[in-house]
Amino acid sequence: MTRAAPTTREAVFRCDFGPGIGGGHLKRSVNLARALVRRGWRCRFVVNAADADTDLQTGPWEIVSSEGPVACAALERTVRAVRSAPPPLAVLDHPATTQEDERTVATWGARPLSFLDQPDRDVAAVAVIAPGLAATPSAFEPIARAADAIMAGAGFAPLDPAYRTAAANRAGRRRGDPPRVFVSFGLADPGGAALQALRAIFALERPVDVDLALGPFGRAGDLPPVPPGIRLRVHRGLAEVSQLLASADLAVGAAGTACIERCVLGIPSVVVPISDNQEDTATYLQAAGAAQVVRGPVAALPDALAKPIAHLLADPAARGRLGQAAAGLADPFGADRIAANLCDTQDRCGRRVLLRRAGWSDAEMLHAWQLDPDTRRFAHTPDPPSRDDHLRWFNDRLADRNCCFNLVEAAGRAAGYLRLDRIESAGMEAWKISVATAPERRGEGIGLAALRLARMLISDDPLVAEVFDANLASRRLFEAAGFRRAGGVYTHRPESSGVVKSSA
Repeated sequence: MTRAAPTTREAVFRCDFGPGIGGGHLKRSVNLARALVRRGWRCRFVVNAADADTDLQTGPWEIVSSEGPVACAALERTVRAVRSAPPPLAVLDHPATTQEDERTVATWGARPLSFLDQPDRDVAAVAVIAPGLAATPSAFEPIARAADAIMAGAGFAPLDPAYRTAAANRAGRRRGDPPRVFVSFGLADPGGAALQALRAIFALERPVDVDLALGPFGRAGDLPPVPPGIRLRVHRGLAEVSQLLASADLAVGAAGTACIERCVLGIPSVVVPISDNQEDTATYLQAAGAAQVVRGPVAALPDALAKPIAHLLADPAARGRLGQAAAGLADPFGADRIAANLCDTQDRCGRRVLLRRAGWSDAEMLHAWQLDPDTRRFAHTPDPPSRDDHLRWFNDRLADRNCCFNLVEAAGRAAGYLRLDRIESAGMEAWKISVATAPERRGEGIGLAALRLARMLISDDPLVAEVFDANLASRRLFEAAGFRRAGGVYTHRPESSGVVKSSA
């Protein structure tokens, strides 16, 4: 892989946290910052003073306290203090962010990147991240015409790295006896929905283990009496959420960003949209057969939740169908994908090349690529797959937590795919690469760009690839990307072996 000139990329994050704003903005910003730091970036945070007790404090970054607006004086001082080339990235993850804030930040010498949950305002940022399950680039393109990258969908949700381990470990888990239910409605839960969900579970009069996760602003003082046969554990804070979820047979919660965490772990769930901006996600999950959705006022939840929870606790097969459908909707690589895409990776024509998570809408296109004679000539299975076989294989890959399946896009158009499968190689964890260029895009440098992105996507483990001796074009491709061949296998080691990561 080509060595980049020595440089330290810098990012300044602007986000807040508290009862009125919740904790999701800070949580995903911290997860993205950790991914950037692993790739050599230096990060700083400008946040409100209420963040003192969060895991923000454990990160390797400078923290500047501010109670002001998004484009506050503290943010200006922090941005202007950065002396780097290229200019710093200003990551704005705050619901109060406006187009004028983005323009103001740009005048300070930063490149604004904005998180958006809805396409409900005009954008002047150079990049947009919309990590919702139902988000699509086409919904954000009309409001973000100045952006050179729109990363929309659950494949760009920056999750805690613990979810990758938890997802892989959950695969062989046995069902609980009695079943285990995880209940959480976010860090604030101002309406007390979690307590109403508990009342619904307690009224079932059946043995069940319940984990209630409350954020720092959740209320536990008015818990209902725990009936016989039910074991309740109350948890505060965020540290154990991935482990608790991974051990659950059923989850009950809101239709916010935590839905993506449940999908990554393949958790069947009963979902309650508790605000208008959660309706799209709830509808998407319901249409995908990935959750049962309950709507209505919080006060009516004990009655409304009782029937779907009772049905799913009594029917393991129904839970299995929901969990399988959920697992196909998201993966744990969102922060890594964003970090990889923040490289200035281009094809031979100078077009920006990005990764996005593969999804069901790509299945037919990928099957058509697999039927191409040149693709089959050096495939490990030379016979082309039938459509039905391909769709079954594709569904399994999307749900496989040891598979990171990506579409490669150049200038916003599908140009190839990059799949990485976790394997054991020489006694250590590695990722096996499968890469292909769309037949009509060959000769444009898509494959080389994809391999460079693969190194940034999986930054800590070796990458390996098997290439037939007769496939001279692929051998030249991997060698140009810095892979070394031994025993018929091409290998690329992470930076600890002397490879310098590409710069953004």
